[in-house]
Amino acid sequence: MKRKLHEAAGVPEGILRSAEILYDSVLRVITKYSKGIGRIDDEITKTFKFKTDLIINEILIEKVEVFLSVSPRNSNNIGFLSMGYKPSSTVDYDRFIVIHSDDPSKIDLSIDLYIPNNRPVEFSEVLDYLKSSKIEITSSFAHELMHSYDFYKKNVKSVRNLVDYQSVTNFDALGIQPIRNFFHLVYLALAIETTVKPTEVASRMQSQNINKTKFLEFLLQDKTYSEFRQMKDYTMKELFDSCLNDIEYIKGAMRHNNIDIPDDDRDVVKLILELAWINYGNYSTKILKNTLANSFFEFMIGFDPSSEKQKYFDRQVQSIYSKEKNPLSFFEKNIKILNFVGENMTKKIGKLYSLANDPTYDKSNIIVKIYNRANGKR
Repeated sequence: MKRKLHEAAGVPEGILRSAEILYDSVLRVITKYSKGIGRIDDEITKTFKFKTDLIINEILIEKVEVFLSVSPRNSNNIGFLSMGYKPSSTVDYDRFIVIHSDDPSKIDLSIDLYIPNNRPVEFSEVLDYLKSSKIEITSSFAHELMHSYDFYKKNVKSVRNLVDYQSVTNFDALGIQPIRNFFHLVYLALAIETTVKPTEVASRMQSQNINKTKFLEFLLQDKTYSEFRQMKDYTMKELFDSCLNDIEYIKGAMRHNNIDIPDDDRDVVKLILELAWINYGNYSTKILKNTLANSFFEFMIGFDPSSEKQKYFDRQVQSIYSKEKNPLSFFEKNIKILNFVGENMTKKIGKLYSLANDPTYDKSNIIVKIYNRANGKR
């Protein structure tokens, strides 16, 4: 099939309306399911299947499957934990690529919500939350629809790209918040995420009926745009200083794990960053092995030493640990990438101005003006 593309500012035609329809449909099936449900005493999981007509460019999505999870957590509020789209994929072990083979007429999603575990919660409160959070949830649907569209459009990715994405998404960064923040920015800078972000922001624009006059104010308050601005200006000093500000927690974590603590706090930070790099490398290597293994023997023992798979595995592991002599250079290299991606993405999201209504507004050099004002220039 020839895949024709109709996009404006990186936002496929029809995707914003499809996200709105999807929100309304999901709310409707959850509301219907909730009848007769009162208090939530334990985790609730439910799969909903329904037909629809979502059009994104030439793709027609006719079937939707949504897995809903509502679970008690240590929180005082009801909240949105995550939403996900998981494509069907197979690994080509000869070419070391991942081929995504989803039927474009069907999409599978998951929604994870949490509720307080310190008081009784009625299911009607969950419905109220879903209704009051329409803008954010619709934006998340747009985000996941864009993932689906992107995987359909570019259905072949390298094994290493998949491993990098899974690694940075799930790595816990030793539980240290400044390092978690760093890896969160690395996650946002991956191509899989930068592809969907303009659509996510455009959804919030449309939901709030942002016109060209209000666009700059909207942009400066938007969380996604703010994250890319932070990414653009992020430095090694910022990472280091944020760790120093959290030094007592870091020392406590090191004591808990029986790690000798240097006398100088800056040496403590250098050590914890080195340990984070080592742990991240080990985690990435584990995911790489699990992705390449296609038999019980390979999962348990390893690969045939003379095989192309073992050679590929060795090359990728060497790449993962390529900064062994100076682990801090792993962070320095990635910060340069963050700055580059942040610069490009702030400009790209600024171009969503073209999607705002009010066509009579002065459009002369508007993208440059938006970028300059958003970054403290005149």
